Amino acid sequence: MSELVLRCSGPDRRSHGGFRWPERGPVEAPDWDPEPVCGRGLHGWLRGEGDVSVTDYHDATDAVWQVVEVEGNLVDLYGKAKFSRGVVVYSGPREGAVRMVQDRYPDAAVIYGTDTAGDHGTATAGDHGTAAAARWGTASAGNHGTATAGRWGAATAGDHGSAAAGGRGTAKAGYRGTAAAGDHGFATAGDHGFATAGRWGTAKAGYRGTAAAGHHGSATAGHHGTATAGDRGSATAGYYGSATAGDGGTAEAGYYGTATAGYGGRLVCGRHSAIAGETPGVKPDVPYRDVGAALAPLTRWDVTDDIDED
Repeated sequence: MSELVLRCSGPDRRSHGGFRWPERGPVEAPDWDPEPVCGRGLHGWLRGEGDVSVTDYHDATDAVWQVVEVEGNLVDLYGKAKFSRGVVVYSGPREGAVRMVQDRYPDAAVIYGTDTAGDHGTATAGDHGTAAAARWGTASAGNHGTATAGRWGAATAGDHGSAAAGGRGTAKAGYRGTAAAGDHGFATAGDHGFATAGRWGTAKAGYRGTAAAGHHGSATAGHHGTATAGDRGSATAGYYGSATAGDGGTAEAGYYGTATAGYGGRLVCGRHSAIAGETPGVKPDVPYRDVGAALAPLTRWDVTDDIDED
């Protein structure tokens, strides 16, 4: 059974090594070698799946995208494939090539693909793609992609991606990504990322990230990060981080961080803890830091000093 291979090249249809592809019809490698290493063959993404970064042309506005029908002789190179011969069945804009491959393989994570699923469905898109699923569905997108799922769904996006899930959903984004989950949801973003969860939800962001959770929710951010939780929620930030919780909540920051809690909330900073509005000298909605012997409110001079040090 034949397979479809997606590929792209420069405006003159020349690949990286200078080989010029036909616009349509048969094509064959002049130097075929079946050894599973790059080179000595024709290259592309089998079923449209793989690593988009293996080519220099994928984001060029004048790139020519092609679909090649291949009968056997395919060698997996992990992120792409190579083959000795095939038949070019499409040459043109990226959208047409991607759609042709998606029509053949509706469940594949096709590069630059867009997939939408209905209730209880699953949507999957490859690198730079977009996946959206409705209620109770699951959406997954590759690196630089966007994934959105409806209520009770789960959305996952790769590095630099964006993931959003509806109420009671789960959203996860990779390094520098953005994750947002609805009420009762769970959102996780990698380093430098941003995670937001609705009421009763949980938001976690990595080093230098930002995490925000609604009432009764839990927000956790890594070192240098910022964690914010609503009333009766819990916010935790690492060393140098900033944690803020609403009334009745808990804000916990590391030794060099700051903690802010609403009225009746508990704030923990370094080795000290207090109840805002109840512990003498500790006011609600004021950031505090550990100064060794006790907690002390953060002043504008502290902020200025921090800026100067950087």
